[in-house]
Amino acid sequence: MLCESHSSKRLKIEHLIINFNVLQKVMKILLYTILLCYLRESWAAQVLLSPQLTNWGTWGEFEYCPEGSKVIAAQIKVELWSGGLIDDTCLNGIKLICGQVGGGVTRNITSKVGQFGSYKPTVHSCNGNGFMTGFMLRVEEEGGAIIDETATNNLRILCSGSPNGFIELEGERWGEWTNPRICDSHEYICGLQTQVQDGQGITVDDTSLNNIRVQCCDLSQEDLLFYGIKKEQNGVI
Repeated sequence: MLCESHSSKRLKIEHLIINFNVLQKVMKILLYTILLCYLRESWAAQVLLSPQLTNWGTWGEFEYCPEGSKVIAAQIKVELWSGGLIDDTCLNGIKLICGQVGGGVTRNITSKVGQFGSYKPTVHSCNGNGFMTGFMLRVEEEGGAIIDETATNNLRILCSGSPNGFIELEGERWGEWTNPRICDSHEYICGLQTQVQDGQGITVDDTSLNNIRVQCCDLSQEDLLFYGIKKEQNGVI
């Protein structure tokens, strides 16, 4: 009976060890799954912010392309330089055109737009099946109260298939170009938010558009296969 008792206890201990090992494996799988879901959410939620070399104005609402649509073109609203003592604002608005690659336009997104100037007639499109993946801004940094501040002057868009190239729009020439802000290789730009200073009146300097944020969205599995893209994170330059 004593031997049977020891044998029974030994079996129970072995069962406990086996169950504990199984539980450990299940917990590892569960934690890995949670981590993977978190990383996917982090990738999908990536927002790129322009370098804040100026910071006047308030942010508009984020506007988004319809699900599955990508930004395939851009157009800008510009107040042309007037020279002399005239208050200039230069870039007043950005219009991103959403569409299906190889298909038609689905929506235009602008967020907040300044009151000065007009849209340039040219719509600049990514080539072929390309879509917007990043941007650069030309910004005149804050120069002091006696200078006519213009803040952001122009926009360059970066498109898929052209990692070393960009399309420069027809804004003004003041300031320097920022470093590019680029989505990861498995993402595309799908949303826009702008920071715009409202009109300040006759006696106060106006700057209009100052900064932008863009939303990066994950390419679908079909898109990844079509473009031959592997998931990896580029980071922000």
